[in-house]
Amino acid sequence: MKKDRSLGKLYDRLTLDERVKLIIQAKARGDAEDAQRLAESCPTKTYTMNDIAFGDQISGSWKITIMLCHLLAPSLARIHTIAAVREVLPYAFDHCISGARLAYLRGHEMGVRRAWEAAGKKGDPPTRLWKEEAQEENPVMKVELGDLHAITGHLREAIADFLLGQLEELERCTVSEALTVWEAFANFCNEQLQLEPETLVKAWFEPMLPEMEELENLPEPPEVDPDEVEYFETAFKRVWSELAGSD
Repeated sequence: MKKDRSLGKLYDRLTLDERVKLIIQAKARGDAEDAQRLAESCPTKTYTMNDIAFGDQISGSWKITIMLCHLLAPSLARIHTIAAVREVLPYAFDHCISGARLAYLRGHEMGVRRAWEAAGKKGDPPTRLWKEEAQEENPVMKVELGDLHAITGHLREAIADFLLGQLEELERCTVSEALTVWEAFANFCNEQLQLEPETLVKAWFEPMLPEMEELENLPEPPEVDPDEVEYFETAFKRVWSELAGSD
């Protein structure tokens, strides 16, 4: 059906809601020409507003702080997880060692019982390894239990040294990752905004500030890779240029 182009003469009388509706319908049916006429016939208005560059930089400072938070969140989450695991490990060790001791004692008891029955004896064996009175009466049992304690003690130390060593190394690597991003952000803030990084974080995402201060104040903080710092600093500058329209 041929369109009635005389309707275009009425486009300047449309309300805002009517114009939006008609443009959407024109785009939906693929009528780019009609959509353009509707847009061009929209009344124009003059506004007074803050400098666009001002708004861009305020908004950009918030967005780049959120970018920092996104970069740091995985490392900070891993640091919290490592701390929680380290706190739980001693209890896990105790549980495992207790289970090993119990298995040893039960195995010993079953062996004694089998030997007792094989000898044609009736009832229960006269002594049980885990009873203190039996240990005091039988020096052989005391020696066996001493060996058991030595074995489980060595096992505890070996596992603890290995796991805690692995956790410590993972923690140092993770802290180094977080400090690398933070140092890059600090360099960017000092150079581009003439502000300390803590100022931006406190302004836009204060809950993260104590965590970064804690990492910065570690007695022996891990080293950061200068190349990685430069990589993230360049990324911050590039994003800032896009957000704030600066060179």
